Amino acid sequence: GAAGSPASCPEGYPLTRLSGKPVIDVMIGDKGPYPFVYDTGAPESGIDPSLYDEVGSGPYTLKLGGKQVEVDSLTLFPVKQYLNSNKVFGVVGANVMHGFAVTLDDQRSRFWLDEARDEAALLACQHAKGAPVEVKYVEDGYLFVPGKAEGKAGWFLVDSGASLGAMPKSVFAELQAAHPRPALDGFYTPAAVGTFWAQLTSIGVLEVAGQRVEHIVTRTITDDMIPASKLDAPFLGVLPTGYLRHFLMTVDYPAGKLRVDSYADLPPREPDTFFSVGIGLEETMAPPIRVAQVLSGSSAEEQGVAVGDEVVSAGGLDFESLTPYQRPWALLDQKEHATLPLTLLRKGQKIAVTLETRALLTDPKLD
Repeated sequence: GAAGSPASCPEGYPLTRLSGKPVIDVMIGDKGPYPFVYDTGAPESGIDPSLYDEVGSGPYTLKLGGKQVEVDSLTLFPVKQYLNSNKVFGVVGANVMHGFAVTLDDQRSRFWLDEARDEAALLACQHAKGAPVEVKYVEDGYLFVPGKAEGKAGWFLVDSGASLGAMPKSVFAELQAAHPRPALDGFYTPAAVGTFWAQLTSIGVLEVAGQRVEHIVTRTITDDMIPASKLDAPFLGVLPTGYLRHFLMTVDYPAGKLRVDSYADLPPREPDTFFSVGIGLEETMAPPIRVAQVLSGSSAEEQGVAVGDEVVSAGGLDFESLTPYQRPWALLDQKEHATLPLTLLRKGQKIAVTLETRALLTDPKLD
């Protein structure tokens, strides 16, 4: 503002969410606006092939958040397929944003870009606590910040494009040995960095610069998935939207810093959103698809579902018709005590059971 006028919290531009990921409008030349995911975990920006026919091969003038950025090219990348959505046409990464301090204000569903971070304006945002912390990041293709997972120190990748946490299997095995908790098997995951089989579990607490968020639902990833060679401590996985949305967050690219300020009235814990019937699946692409695991305390356990049972149908859907990605999610719901009719095959006999979803992805009991 003008000299002497009090700072005010920026009005910003609309920010929506797709499975937790921040989505912003981007104009490409005079075409659009197109919804793009802003992904701090993407070094390069990309567009879905379906958009290429409309906007051509570049160079491009992008307009977003009231700013204009020239880029020579945009990577072609099956965005819609990876995000399982027809509503998003591209991904905005660091190569477009590196000239700005980018602020995401999840609580007001706004974002804005500044050539230099305006600290007075950020402090005027009274829905945040006004007790910001900032931490220098290491840029190695991705943005890494130091932190702790359940007290284990290491580095996180700042990843606004991650709906779920992701943690290397070896790190999770160490945390699991110290503080056991349920982990569901059989999550097949196609991602831009590679395709992998995962477990789905909960991490009790993630922490950066003393800012803790509890109950982060997380997938395991292979240890070599994210190259993190420059780091002087273990790579702990990603800081996903479940962590980042608790803060008025600024990725200050010119200063090489991440700034976070807790929201005044948001508890530092993620709500339960994944409720399971308690069945983990074998890691197999092709049918038959068998039960590999039955969680203790689950409806599946009470109804006598056994390891080795073949899953024929779930919720009326023929299980074979689902993709390997969809199958484990068909055994979860976003509501507790939802019912799921299941048909199983055991020694040639069909068995029909009706299972109930429960809050089984519980946190470990930390000391």
